[in-house]
Amino acid sequence: MTFPAHSIHSWRQADCLSLSKNFTDNNNPFTPSIHNYISDDQTSGKSAGEFTGMYFIIGKIWGITGVQLWIYRLVNLFLLGFACFSLFKTLQKTWDSTYWSLFVSLFVLTSPLIVFYTPNFLTDITALSFTIWGWSYFLQFSQIKTNRKLIISFGLFALAALFKISAAVSLLGIFGIFILEFIGAFKKQENLFTQKWKHLLYFFSTILVVISWYIYAEHYNSIHGGKYTFNSLWPLWELDELHYNNAIKFFKEITIFQLFNKIVLASLFLLTIIALIITFIKNRKVFFLLVFILFGYTCYIVFWFGALENHDYYFINLFTLPIIILAINIHYLITSVSNTFSLQIFKVIAFLLFSIGVFYSASNIRLRYSEKMHVGKFLSETFYDANQIIYWNWISSVKRNEGLFTIEKYNRSLGIKESDLVICYPDFTFNYSLFYLNQKGWTTFNNQNYEKEPIEFSIERGAAYLIINKWDLEYNMHADISKIQHFMTDSIGYHKGFTIYRLKK
Repeated sequence: MTFPAHSIHSWRQADCLSLSKNFTDNNNPFTPSIHNYISDDQTSGKSAGEFTGMYFIIGKIWGITGVQLWIYRLVNLFLLGFACFSLFKTLQKTWDSTYWSLFVSLFVLTSPLIVFYTPNFLTDITALSFTIWGWSYFLQFSQIKTNRKLIISFGLFALAALFKISAAVSLLGIFGIFILEFIGAFKKQENLFTQKWKHLLYFFSTILVVISWYIYAEHYNSIHGGKYTFNSLWPLWELDELHYNNAIKFFKEITIFQLFNKIVLASLFLLTIIALIITFIKNRKVFFLLVFILFGYTCYIVFWFGALENHDYYFINLFTLPIIILAINIHYLITSVSNTFSLQIFKVIAFLLFSIGVFYSASNIRLRYSEKMHVGKFLSETFYDANQIIYWNWISSVKRNEGLFTIEKYNRSLGIKESDLVICYPDFTFNYSLFYLNQKGWTTFNNQNYEKEPIEFSIERGAAYLIINKWDLEYNMHADISKIQHFMTDSIGYHKGFTIYRLKK
């Protein structure tokens, strides 16, 4: 809970932390900004992406408590926990079975991907939480058909899509069922949406809220000229051959094993086929809902195919699918199988799958935080091949940045104020170094070839200090700093691998 953001996607996690920190003294949720001066001709960090609600709330809390990473982690943990509990209570009432309700509600925690990102800083997990919560209310609506349940469900789906647009697949899948009912594809007495025009208004209102935010974000970015996230597609048809091959290779060797272990993946594939067959025979409405969702997630993967390479968090919002698949299969198991012994056998199988998943995820988390949580040799080699162990040990290293997590206090002792602008090299992210320095300014992202002109440009805009990470510089063998050596003459301090230079105008 107190670890700094590290391991995979520290870049994107630091963006979320930066946005939150900038809201500690900004009371307008519609004017987000980051530490990196990428906007307004490199004089501000004003930039918008996903909905700022989470960042604004965390920022206001931090305004009282100071920056405490465990608070952010706890909020995301609470949201997913509450969503799973809501789903559990709904399923328990539906099935009258605590065992199966717990199994379905907690199954996502057998995924290393979910276990890693839940107590972290990405809004993808926030979106997943609201999606699961929204499904629990939609299930309640399907049973008692009160508009209040539907409005709450759509509100939660809207929040999910605001935090991550891919979460809108659930809402669009339900909208597909609405359209089929609207055109009379099912018997009238079986319709879920009995008040067609009123429910259509709910749908369009929900979609309008989501679209409005992303239009505003694009407008905000066009005014200020900077984007920390691109809010656009990364489609299959735009990839060159090298990127395509790398994406496939990385997914096959690393990412797929972060979703679930091999046994669970095979089981889910089989259960998906079974769910399609059963619902086609017994409930065409649920069949089409499943088809729409499968189609939606297939389109999502095609549209963001480039993310298959080293972007595992793009899969977080696909995790409503295994929940739906399990729920469908268990529903028909409970309602169709009356033999007590057979039911007990299925319970034992479910327990074994869940237990394997827990050990699998636990081992994975120790790989991802290897320098903090030493990997049990037997457990890691049982579940993961050498290729994965090498990868996670490499990417989870924090040695190169150890000094960064304690440098702020040292800088203050040198007389560097929080309001001073700095340049931090090498750091190819927007905000990672700047967030932990608690300084605004620029990183190698703004000057990837280490040219002297961008540094002179930053000095004109107020850059007062250049901070060089010696350890990261040694690690980054391609960094040629010869062009900027003449800025590295007035050294005023050194802290655990970081040298601080005063810049002269």
